[in-house]
Formats: sequence, C-alpha cells, structure tokens
Amino acid sequence: MPHESTARRWLLREPEFRALYVEARKVVVEMWVDEIIEIADRDGLDPLDKRVRIDVRRWIMSKVSPQRFGDKIVVGGNGGLGIGGSVSLSDLSDEQLAALEALAALRLPADEGKAAVEPVEPTDEA
Repeated sequence: MPHESTARRWLLREPEFRALYVEARKVVVEMWVDEIIEIADRDGLDPLDKRVRIDVRRWIMSKVSPQRFGDKIVVGGNGGLGIGGSVSLSDLSDEQLAALEALAALRLPADEGKAAVEPVEPTDEA
C-alpha cells in the first residue's frame, strides 16, 4: 500500500485515480449500511452501545454522502416547513406556531416596509 500522503497526492493530480477512489468510497458507505443492520440485529449488545455505533455510522454517512444520507430540510411547498417533508401550518400546535412567529420576528428587517428578509451569512461555528 502506498503511504497516505502519496494517495492524497494522486487524488489531486490523477483524475483516473480520483474516479476510482470516489467509487471505492461509495462501496464503503454501502458497507456501513450493512453494518448498521448487523448492529441493530445483534443479540447481546447493550441497546445504548448499539445506538452509539449506529449513530456514528449514520453521522459519517451524512457527511460523506449528504445527497443520499443527509438530513433533508424542505422549506415551502403548501406553506409548510419541516425536515424530510412539509408541514401544513394548520397542523402546528399553538406552541409551535408561537415559536415559528418568534423565529420569523428575529429574521424580519427592522423596517416593516421592506419586503425581503436579509440573508444570514453562515458561520464556521459548529
């Protein structure tokens, strides 16, 4: 096996190697899917241990392959917002509506005459 620095240099300089590497990483992600099922079905493993093992794999999968395994946030569509779908405002509780209104109030411009909401710049804080 080549040293890691050599492989990283090949990734930068060799398009053919990069294409093979991307395909190999896809196979690894599919192996993690199988591992999650094996962990979930494993008898004798503490449930909290199962959860940690599964959550670690799910988190890595969401970062390596966000299009397939990342959280999907849908905004709009029939006036709703949600994660992985849409929610009708009429389905929200009074508490949820109040929280949504509070969030909207934070994002609205100070001058109510403005129609657009100022964009929020992403930060590096995580």
